[in-house]
Amino acid sequence: MMVMAACGQPKNLVFKDVNNFRIHSIKLTEPIFAADVRFYNPNKYPIVLKHADVDVYINNKLTGKVIVDSTFTIPKKDTFSLPVMLDVSKNGAFNNALQLIMKKDLLIKLVGSARAGRGIKLVNIPINYEIRSDLAIF
Repeated sequence: MMVMAACGQPKNLVFKDVNNFRIHSIKLTEPIFAADVRFYNPNKYPIVLKHADVDVYINNKLTGKVIVDSTFTIPKKDTFSLPVMLDVSKNGAFNNALQLIMKKDLLIKLVGSARAGRGIKLVNIPINYEIRSDLAIF
């Protein structure tokens, strides 16, 4: 006799903050920023993150996109750091990206989805986080 435990959908990760914000490189006239985004996993089990596609808004203006295509194992009941690259969008967001370098007290919104789960059962998890932060580089 085989007993299968029912696996519910994982609880959403809790967005904590953004650390180590820096200019990674500049391609043509557009910078690529790097940062470590910290989350807390409230689940009683580790979660595997396979993919994330997130739009980044700074002060309510679309600034760029973060795409995570690597596989990460997120520890259970723990805070973890996810290294990301922010590719600044070409639609005039460069000026908004300059605020990242100079301005303090920014409203940061992350909107998108991630493919994550436990074992082979992966689900789309919505991402909709908002935080005020000081990311000024200078």
